[in-house]
Amino acid sequence: MEALALRLTEDELKQGLLEILCEFDSVCRKLGLRYSLYAGTLLGAVRHQGFIPWDDDIDVMMPRPDYERLLTSEEAFSSPFELAFSGKGGYMYPFAKLFDLRIRAQEQSLEGIYSENLWIDIFPVDGLASKESERLSDWKLSWSVCRRANILYHNPHCLVGAKGAVKRLYRAVKLPFATPGELYSRIDQIARKHTFEDSEYAGQLVWMPVFSTGWTRASDFDHLIEISFEGKSFLAIPHWHEFLSNAFGDYASLPPVEERKTHGITAWRL
Repeated sequence: MEALALRLTEDELKQGLLEILCEFDSVCRKLGLRYSLYAGTLLGAVRHQGFIPWDDDIDVMMPRPDYERLLTSEEAFSSPFELAFSGKGGYMYPFAKLFDLRIRAQEQSLEGIYSENLWIDIFPVDGLASKESERLSDWKLSWSVCRRANILYHNPHCLVGAKGAVKRLYRAVKLPFATPGELYSRIDQIARKHTFEDSEYAGQLVWMPVFSTGWTRASDFDHLIEISFEGKSFLAIPHWHEFLSNAFGDYASLPPVEERKTHGITAWRL
């Protein structure tokens, strides 16, 4: 009952996310680290100058060299913010998260499996192959491994309906032979195939890379621009139009109502 009374409203949740993003931005600027708003957060900045109305998370991306520097600078974040990344404690994902320890948060699909605080996702960006056919091959391979990992960590009670039945069968037949360490090691291996510094193209390969053409030129991270998000200024790649067009198609138009889905995050103050 206490948790229910303290549950955050949609506006309060978004305000909490914005505060985490502001802390992240402050530390990156202080340390001279490159980053860009990413995925739906970048789309929201361009189309809505803030959150997509039905979105409930924040994503950023960083060149792998800057990402690795960030992981060695976790002490730069002030309380109550805490950086989590692979190899630290029991954290399992191949990308980092910045938590606000004052706010408990939970995704429905991870209920009873993994406890979280409110967070933003921080994705490393790696080099991509110069040939489009090889880029697509790497995307598909990463997607396949990420999908296995995603099914493995889902709360089975969330796998409902016909698709859920198929996933439960797949989980029972194939996943017992996979371990988390093997899956995440494979994802990391795929992502690091091409170094960021020596590549013309770059993209995010470490987690569910659904944007099969969502790539940019590595040099874009040397020419970042300021972009407005919820009345504050953050960094973004300069060729955001090309990136969003490749990733979303007609990104300026709103999707059908049935496609406007949230991540199902519940949050409350501790």
